[in-house]
Amino acid sequence: MEHLWKELIDCGIKSVGTPEKEKAEELLFQEFKKISPDAYKFEFTFEGWGSNEPSWLKMTSPEETELQTYLFLGSGNGRFKGELKYIGYNIVWNMYYWDRYAVYDNNKIVAYISGRPSGRLISQTLVEGNSELPHFIVDECNNRRIKELLEKNIKVTVEGEARTYTKADMRGCDLVLPLKAEKPQAGKIIICAHYDTMYNTKGAFDNGSGAVIITEIAKILSKKPLRKDIDFILMDGEECRLEGAKAYAKTVDPEQIDYLINVDGAGRGDVMELWCGYEKFERELIEYLDNDTTFATKIYKNPPPPGSDHVPFYEKGINCVELTVNDQDLLHMPEDDYQPAVLENMKRLLPVVLKVIDMH
Repeated sequence: MEHLWKELIDCGIKSVGTPEKEKAEELLFQEFKKISPDAYKFEFTFEGWGSNEPSWLKMTSPEETELQTYLFLGSGNGRFKGELKYIGYNIVWNMYYWDRYAVYDNNKIVAYISGRPSGRLISQTLVEGNSELPHFIVDECNNRRIKELLEKNIKVTVEGEARTYTKADMRGCDLVLPLKAEKPQAGKIIICAHYDTMYNTKGAFDNGSGAVIITEIAKILSKKPLRKDIDFILMDGEECRLEGAKAYAKTVDPEQIDYLINVDGAGRGDVMELWCGYEKFERELIEYLDNDTTFATKIYKNPPPPGSDHVPFYEKGINCVELTVNDQDLLHMPEDDYQPAVLENMKRLLPVVLKVIDMH
């Protein structure tokens, strides 16, 4: 497991549409083909996005200060300057409320800035899609400073440039490995994890760890008799609005699926989160795992929060659970690289996933 994980990390930053993502795709596909010749590529196209040059943002008054920043994935391109006005919230992935500011130039909005109310600077995604205007992110410290100035009715002006591009027909590729039971019981199981990353990180935790876990599980189960058919899917485009999961979910008949397991990150710590739906399935899972002590704490979340590949399937009425050891200090950050503590939790999470597969 460690060897494949290191190889995947060494592919680099695997943002959609990049050579590094394609290198990871081929690496993982060859691993799937070793397990079964039935593995195949599910290709699709989508409105893609990229950023291959540094962007910048600075406050120009009442003080001149360079602002550490990331772009939202989906940000528009271009240079701008103007006055900041507080307009409300950017609800990131319909979960996190970030302060939101508009940049006005001659009474027209020319850019947006969102500030984290707490925490370090991270990258995130515009869920609605690609924007024609620049969208910047600032951390808690800079957000607090901007907010304090505006609350004192002090005029704040900024200047910046977003260097991005879009592609109407960007290629995406989910990797699919079907394992067949000799006499399958009704209801297929889908096990998925995404292998793409945000544009600023190698994504060892998010989600190299999940991709490697389900690949290892596929190896294990390929050598055992199965009660149900199982489809293992490594999803592309999760960080880009779940594009890979959306494309694949369109092909799925909900009546043929028992449940879906999504593995999205084995971070550090001793808290395992299970994002579950629907309620009856969640209740069954809680009772089933009641005596499991792999992690000190289990936290169930229902309905399952948005923001990962289970969502398009859940919206079709399919029971699902995401398993994660959530690590907010690594999420979407350059520091998300090889860490022994993540590897150890990958080894801990793997048997829990196997247990959930065996639930029905």
